[in-house]
Amino acid sequence: MEGAPDDAILLVASMRGAILITHNERDFRLLYGAWQRWPREWGTNPAPQHAGILLMKQEPAPILASAILDLLKDRASFTNAMYQWTLANGWR
Repeated sequence: MEGAPDDAILLVASMRGAILITHNERDFRLLYGAWQRWPREWGTNPAPQHAGILLMKQEPAPILASAILDLLKDRASFTNAMYQWTLANGWR
């Protein structure tokens, strides 16, 4: 989906039941907030589900892979959740 708009990427990930991993923190924080708030305002609760969003700073691939594996061991579900990882602070 190279070159696709961020909202389309989130929609396709949601439709596929895929966890979205991104370095684009700013845009996906905005989309996550809209995903959570708009259905309530439109009276379409519950919000549509997505498999989760992982925000990660750019680091070498082995470091990122290790961080993702650590998170997968700790969490049973990522549904409608967003987690942020940095080398300094780990997952939040």
